[in-house]
Amino acid sequence: MQEDKYYSEKLSAERLKQCYDIANERIKQYLSAEINFVLNHIKKTDIILELGCGYGQVLKRLAPNAAKVFGIDTSKASLNFARVLNRIEHYRITQDECQSLRVSSSNI
Repeated sequence: MQEDKYYSEKLSAERLKQCYDIANERIKQYLSAEINFVLNHIKKTDIILELGCGYGQVLKRLAPNAAKVFGIDTSKASLNFARVLNRIEHYRITQDECQSLRVSSSNI
């Protein structure tokens, strides 16, 4: 898959993590504000789906505040990095294309 090669070479999870780790305070504030916005609108009983979850940076922050969290990404390398980096309960990450995604309550 051409996209997976792009992500693994140019936009790898490790590189993205490094970018966020060294980001200036304004960028960190922006990301934190986005996550806090979601946190203020979810309940402990909610089920969350993040499309393009990458290495799980957002899922990790949302997981303690929801019943279940699901992440989908096209990059197998990013998902493998997420599994190593994040020890999160009640979550599942899957490699898939969002365009062909079929989600029903029986899948959850």
